[in-house]
Amino acid sequence: GNPGCLECAAPDDPELVALCREGRCVGVDLGTEPITECSAPSDCVLAARECCACGLIEAPAAIAYNPARGTPNTYVCDDGTACPPCVPSFASGVTAGCVAGRCVVFGPD
Repeated sequence: GNPGCLECAAPDDPELVALCREGRCVGVDLGTEPITECSAPSDCVLAARECCACGLIEAPAAIAYNPARGTPNTYVCDDGTACPPCVPSFASGVTAGCVAGRCVVFGPD
């Protein structure tokens, strides 16, 4: 997904993403970014935490964000990455919600 920084590893914390910026790996806490701000559960939707991911996405591989505040590609793709036209689907029971003003991923549990 990120050919510029193949060494970046993303932990299974849905609020943390590893990004390649200008040839360097950097960590971003989505819980502090404007893209995750919300006021109601309906503000939040799911996205894959890997750039250009397609197919079935489980909870650890998802992020929740507010589309009115931006696009997750800014956070999970290298600058200028063009993804093929595909749409990920999310595992049964994986949803997005708003908790304490932030979009979060709820797992199937």
